[in-house]
This record gives sequence, structure tokens and C-alpha cells, in this order.
Amino acid sequence: TNTLLNDFDAADGEAGLFGSLVYTLEDVSHSAVLTINNITGEVFLVSADYEHPSERVISCRVCVSDWMGMDHVEALSSCVNFTIYVSNINDNIPVLAPSTKNAHVTIMETASLSTKVFQFEGWDVDTSSSLVFSSSSSSSVVSIASDGAVVVAKDLSEPQSTSTIDVMACDEAILGLRHCVPFSFSFTIVSSVSPALTAETPAFSGEPHNEHLRS
Repeated sequence: TNTLLNDFDAADGEAGLFGSLVYTLEDVSHSAVLTINNITGEVFLVSADYEHPSERVISCRVCVSDWMGMDHVEALSSCVNFTIYVSNINDNIPVLAPSTKNAHVTIMETASLSTKVFQFEGWDVDTSSSLVFSSSSSSSVVSIASDGAVVVAKDLSEPQSTSTIDVMACDEAILGLRHCVPFSFSFTIVSSVSPALTAETPAFSGEPHNEHLRS
């Protein structure tokens, strides 16, 4: 905010009142907020949204006029185009989708190799590139592709307790600066066989006993 961008200087050949100069801004582009000191010609950047590529070029016209409105004399003015190019830097960390943060999935033991069981999602406001995912802890059961796909990496012969692996989501490096966000992913392998009930015939001892009802 209030960043000095440039100091414009102008001169007028006339002395006195008609030689007094006034600086103004015209045609400022998009959402940028520029101000100019009407006496000194200093141009300041007040605020702007630079994250979107279309917002990283700010253009305007800087005009200078001599004394205006005295005795209905038309002011004489001169204008120049002024363009500011904003360099993109990596100043934001990646953002993970709510479904990705500390996600947990259940995997059936019948899942075949390379079956996709989950998809990590996230984004980075500094670039249009996708995040790069990787596992920072080993797991022989699932593998994580760079695009965030989680796939089965081995035959699942038997159920097992919940396992947790550590994952990193990294953005694209800009000017040598890169940000990564760690998070956890857990999974449980479950059996696909339903439990079966076995019916047993109760055992009796001795002779059968019959009762007769008498009326």
C-alpha cells in the first residue's frame, strides 16, 4: 500500500501563474488503485489484486496541465502512457480441498492392483499449474501418483488394521521459491466375505419322553 511507483517531472516555459502545473491520472485499468500527487507528480500504488494473470499489468495515462480556468483561458496539457508490470512471486501456500485433509478410506480386500481408491485435490493461487503430491512415508499397500491419485499397489489377501501415511502437496517453484503442505491419509482394508451362522442340532440324552393329556 502507498508504494511510490514513479515521480513524473514536467516544465512549462511560461513564468508566473500560467507556469503552474497540475498532474492528474486518467484511464486507470481494472481494479488497481493509483493516486497521484497533483503538485509533485508522484504516482503511488494504493492497492490491487495481482494474483490473477490479467491483473499483473496496470496501465494508465499521466497528464500535466498548466493553469486551468483563469479568465476562461483553456488549459494546455500533455499526457504520457504509464504501464506497470507486476512480477509474479510464490507468496501463497497450497490449499487442500476439505475432502483431502486427513482423508480416510475403506478398501475392500478384493480390490485389484492399480485400482484407484482416492483422489487428492488442491490448488495454488500463484500459478495455474496443478499441485504435485508425494508420500513422505512408505506404504506397500497403496501408492500415490504425482497428480494425487491413490491406487492399490499390492494384492490384498487379508484385512488389516488402519494404516496412516504422510503426504506432501507442493506447488510449482517460482523464482526458486516453492511451498509444500504436509497432511495425513489413512486407510483400512476390510474383508468382502460376510459372516456365516452355523446351526447345530441340540443333543438329548435318555429315552424320549411323551406326555399324554387326560380329560
